[in-house]
Amino acid sequence: MKISRNFILSLLCILIFSQCILIKDFDKDKKSDREKQLLGLFLIYDFFSPFGIKQQRSAKYSATEVLLFGGNSQRSYSLSNVYKLTENQITYLGSMNKPRHQHEVVTLKNGKILIIGGYDGRFILSDSEIYDPANNSFTTVSSLNIPRTYHTATVLNDGRVLITGGFGKQSEKLKSAEIFNPSSNSFQLINDMNFSRRRHSATLLNNGNVLIVGGDGANETLSSAELFDPNTNTFTLVGQQMSVARSNHTANLLDNNRVVFSGGYSFDMNGNYFYSKSLEVFDFGTGNFSVIGNMAESRSAQGAVKVGTDVLICGGGRLENNIYTEPKDCYKVSNAGVLTKEPYSFITSRALFVFEQIGNSIIACGGENKFGQIRSCEANSTGNFSLLHSQL
Repeated sequence: MKISRNFILSLLCILIFSQCILIKDFDKDKKSDREKQLLGLFLIYDFFSPFGIKQQRSAKYSATEVLLFGGNSQRSYSLSNVYKLTENQITYLGSMNKPRHQHEVVTLKNGKILIIGGYDGRFILSDSEIYDPANNSFTTVSSLNIPRTYHTATVLNDGRVLITGGFGKQSEKLKSAEIFNPSSNSFQLINDMNFSRRRHSATLLNNGNVLIVGGDGANETLSSAELFDPNTNTFTLVGQQMSVARSNHTANLLDNNRVVFSGGYSFDMNGNYFYSKSLEVFDFGTGNFSVIGNMAESRSAQGAVKVGTDVLICGGGRLENNIYTEPKDCYKVSNAGVLTKEPYSFITSRALFVFEQIGNSIIACGGENKFGQIRSCEANSTGNFSLLHSQL
């Protein structure tokens, strides 16, 4: 009878809600441990479906449109789905030539979207393709010289695209780099970085150089940084290192040509993992990193987006002592490098999600938490997040 009650309560949640509901255990003294596990938190994804999408890649197409590519879910290890996300609506556009996640996408100067590498569930890919939003078509271009996942892709001021590092076919972290030339739709190998890196960050600076920071190195997570010079296609190490090693962190350019980094994880040579709650800023003028504050909880795979002259950081998660913790809070970093905690937070905890400013809204879409992948999106245009009716 008690199991039937649990089933009925769960069914009611599915029929009434599209996100999550907390079912309280009112008769705690009468319930076994197993029954207590059946009650408690129930996260209900979608209208009748438990399958969401994480690790999508987003490309800003206009001030009011963002395009979402690939990802993976419990339904399929790699997806070829392409969506258009606006302030109020998610529209399915079609499929890439190949399913992929752990890939990269960038918007080229001509408005087309370059989709680079990734993993299709079986193989690390060198395949790349271009999506043309004008006619909703996909065109295969020449392949990367080296198959890679967890790499970075940065559009340079001259229209070329810098691809750095990642994870290669032989389970190795890569130090190689390539340049994509839109005039020939082809990739060219250039000089290597100074260190092998995956899950690092690459930020285009105002002077046209690219700041490459952190990531998983050959044996441990890195605290080092290097600068790419597009005039010589070479990488130069930055003298000072970060206060902590970071991988799967965020990096955002401030208007004063400084870059702010948040959170991330690190592992040492013994395989021990650590998560960071700190934020620090790199000053291109001095070449130094400086810590500006701490979030209340450590995290990685959080979202960070530029809003005006500020950077907004929300969500993320960490796995420590076999416990997965998912903070939903948000923080703002001003252009002056001042960190403040925001009064609002996510409705749904999420990591590995899309986070973009679209029109007048900040939108978080998809991702995962301890219950699985997420289909929902939520938007903040009034000072608080609210769920979109449209879902992935």
